[in-house]
Amino acid sequence: MIEQPAIVDVPTNAMDLFPTLSELIGAPMPTDRIYDGVSLTPLLSGESIARPDDKPFYYYNCENLQAVRVGDWKLHLPRTKEQIPWWARNKQKPIQTPELYNLAADVTETQNVANQHPERVSQMMALAEQTRLKLGEFGERGTEQRPTGTLFPEVPILSNQSQDWDPLPDVEKGRGKTEFKKQRADGKNNKGKKKANRRVLSDDMNRKRCNQFKYWAFGTTFFG
Repeated sequence: MIEQPAIVDVPTNAMDLFPTLSELIGAPMPTDRIYDGVSLTPLLSGESIARPDDKPFYYYNCENLQAVRVGDWKLHLPRTKEQIPWWARNKQKPIQTPELYNLAADVTETQNVANQHPERVSQMMALAEQTRLKLGEFGERGTEQRPTGTLFPEVPILSNQSQDWDPLPDVEKGRGKTEFKKQRADGKNNKGKKKANRRVLSDDMNRKRCNQFKYWAFGTTFFG
């Protein structure tokens, strides 16, 4: 066990909390799903966790995969304005080409070295594309995503009603369109309708197979 205060530089993320707490209280992990988090309890006794140092980390902001980290390398992926969640558009800007940073030498991410390392960029872009197929992307459901924790798990995963929901054809809105009409017929005011829509359409924090969060640790910062 750790006998005195210590600084541990092992990358961790919010998904590690569930298996860590489960082990600490002696509760078995469910076996009917995939978990990418690992228990952090070995760190308390000076041992290594069950995750390789080069295990990729994927950063999703809402349903948009925005970055990939492998070891000290972090790649920001190209993204359009439409892919950026509405709450982040004042802080984040579209990216036209991949941006690569070495966190060991540039923790504040000020020196884009993508042009100097094209092979690494290609490798990490390939990882991103493989992950999008499994965990989804803006407006696209992945093959390994869990159903959304909403009233209508079969409807598309959306983060903005006016931008994403309203333009959808009726066949994709499915039961969601019928239920919204029912609420309006029941005399709900605009505020009530918006709240109901948010409950139905809100991005589900458990929707991805790998996260009971969605925000990964990058560099020295937890996103969440």
